[in-house]
This record gives sequence, structure tokens and C-alpha cells, in this order.
Amino acid sequence: MPEQSNLSSNETLLVCQGKSLRYLLLDVFTDQVFGGNQLAVFPDANGLNVSQMQQLACELNLAETTFVQSGEHGQSPRVYIFTPACEVDFAGHPTIGTAIALGYLTHSEGTSQWTLLENVGPVPVQVTQDNQRWWAQFEVAQLPQVRTSEHTLAQLASVVSLPESALLSEPCWSSCGLPFEVIELSSRQALAQAVADGSRWQQVIGDDPNASLYLFCREGEQIFARMFGIAVGITEDPATGSAAAALAGVLALSLEDGEYTVAITQGVEMGRPSQIKLCFSVRAGQAVRVSVGGSAVLMGEGQFCLPWNDGVSYV
Repeated sequence: MPEQSNLSSNETLLVCQGKSLRYLLLDVFTDQVFGGNQLAVFPDANGLNVSQMQQLACELNLAETTFVQSGEHGQSPRVYIFTPACEVDFAGHPTIGTAIALGYLTHSEGTSQWTLLENVGPVPVQVTQDNQRWWAQFEVAQLPQVRTSEHTLAQLASVVSLPESALLSEPCWSSCGLPFEVIELSSRQALAQAVADGSRWQQVIGDDPNASLYLFCREGEQIFARMFGIAVGITEDPATGSAAAALAGVLALSLEDGEYTVAITQGVEMGRPSQIKLCFSVRAGQAVRVSVGGSAVLMGEGQFCLPWNDGVSYV
């Protein structure tokens, strides 16, 4: 029999002698617990400096952690995004998850409008709460910039442990504020077999944070994807909204003018299936309006008790 706790339900395990920092945990791009991409959101990060935020993100060791600081308007907070290794200017699942966390904390009902001030610029987000289901959709602050990759098809095939024949076309570099090497594969089987080779990664890509790899394949109107980001501290990501936005720029190269909606499934190989809705318009081979949407589930919350005073960080 497990030992019974001596703590009553009103007692707490931690008594903070310094700064108390609350955070929320969410699973993003899913409506199922233990699916999607994990995210920690610090809703009151006023006064934290970059070093402290990086320390907290490293301590939590999730794909990304966000820190919300007050903006000039309540619906337009300043948001900082960190992986365990570095700060990033923009990311999709942190944008979706942070907006839903703010909607939850402000007891928003129906639809609310937010503008998250990220390093990439203002990101408009619409949050909807319906029967306890939370959904958010953002428009990118920067439209996709697309160019031919600096790496050859053979080089990138070797990095993901696949034969060159598994790659359908020359890879592209695409970015809406966070860059990716976008690589189309021939089949879901090839996608499932991909493995990021750390030594080949170092030889071909090195420590370049602008070269995360986004692999995708098409099955009818459905897209399946995986993302490897070793250089930014993410071995593999179960859901990558910023890469989905970048993908719109690549898809637009071969599409006629019009409006498109694409369903993207990611995270299956990791046991954390994720669903991303990508919407974009195409004009003359370019994506001219891009939005990314998805659900999130609030998983829990916690508290850090830290002896930080006067902006001093401890290492």
C-alpha cells in the first residue's frame, strides 16, 4: 500500500521566500490529453530578464516555454518564446497555447481577440471557447519567404537517414519568422522511417539555428509531417505551427490562384498525434495570406519559488 501523505488538501509543498512564478501547462494542437505539443506559459513574467527566462525554459525542458509581460493594452501583451537552448522570434504552438491560456485566465467566453507582441512583430490571434473546447487561430506577422535551399538533396537525405530517392524534389528554405528546410518525401513509409543523424547533422548543417528540417508527404488533401530541430534544442517536435505556415509558401509555388485549407497531421511517430489547420491564399505563385489554427488542452499548473532579487540570475 502507498504511504499516505501527512499534508492536508489546504497545505502547500512550497513556501516561497523569494519570487513566486506561476505557470500553466498545455497540450497544443490537440483536443486530447497527452497529445499534441507540450507548452509552459508564465502568464506574469514582468521583471524577468532574458537570462532568467532561458534558465526557466531549460529547467522545464519542453519544446518551448513562453513568458508573458504586460503591454500597453490588456489584449496586447508582450510574449517571449524560448526553447531549452535559445530564444526564438516566432513559433506556432506557443502562439496558439499562450493565447488560449490568456483566454482561460481572463474567463473569456465565446470569441476573444488578442494581439501577441512577439519578436517577429504583432501576431493577431482569435480565441474561441465552446463547450469547454478551446480553439485559436493566428495570422502570421510575416508572409512566407521562400528560396532554394543551400543544401543539396543528397546532403539532407543523409541527415534524415533516407535514400535520395525518398525525396521528391529539391528542398526549399522557407520562413515566416522562424526558418525551416522544407523537404517533401515520397510516402508516409519514408516519413515514418526518417531518423535525424546527429553526426551527419553536424557535418552538413552544424549549429545553424536557421536550418530545422520539416519533412512532409501528401495523401490526397491530407498532409503528414515531422520536424527535427537539433540546432535549437528540439530533437523532434510533435506539432510545429510555424513550419506549417512556412509550408504554405512552398505549396503556393505550384498552386493556382485561390483559397486553400490544408489539414496537417504531425507527431504520430512520437505517440503525440497533433492536428494543425493551415489556411492560405495564393496569388501568382505566392502565399499572400496565411493563418494557422488548432485546439489546446489545459493540463495543469505549477509554481516556481526562486531567490531572484534585483534581476540577478543563479547558475
